[in-house]
Amino acid sequence: MLVDVDTGAVYLGELNPRISGVSSMTNVTAGAYADVPLFLFHLLEFMDVEYTVDVEEINACWERGEGQDEVWSQLMIRETSPDVGRFTAAQRTGVWHLDDDGRISYARWDYDWNSLMDESEAFYMRVAEPGDYRCQDAELGVLVTRGHLQTDDYQLTEHCRRWVAGIKAQFASTPLAPGDAATPIVSRLVARA
Repeated sequence: MLVDVDTGAVYLGELNPRISGVSSMTNVTAGAYADVPLFLFHLLEFMDVEYTVDVEEINACWERGEGQDEVWSQLMIRETSPDVGRFTAAQRTGVWHLDDDGRISYARWDYDWNSLMDESEAFYMRVAEPGDYRCQDAELGVLVTRGHLQTDDYQLTEHCRRWVAGIKAQFASTPLAPGDAATPIVSRLVARA
């Protein structure tokens, strides 16, 4: 939003109506409660469609848990290492399995996480690919699984930590070559993070 300091008028500065990595989970959650997906509200606003929402009715429905689906979690996995380089290997998109020892393995290709059997399986959507730059805060991918990945006090569960470690172990990278044109750019981005 932009505010005109002289008149106090408020203007829309940017609208980003794209479907993002979080859209899927947000819309699945809304659908489980027989509600309108959040993305549809964005489209209605973008198209300037008049509509009314009974907030009290929606809140009451959510409090009663009507249409409540089983618990799903989504995890956006990012690079935390300060090392800079290029990825040489990255795991593929699909369903992955987490064994009792905390190791992950590729189970099968799928694009729909509704096929997940239990919390030992997760759908992983790769974002970073071989050749992409590795730097702190680079987005690696999105993991969707059944069950909770956070505790009630917003800490990652041990189960979640195993998934993250397993996914990150699938990545390999090499340092940037001295003549790589992106070295100064990536180094500045890391320094600002």
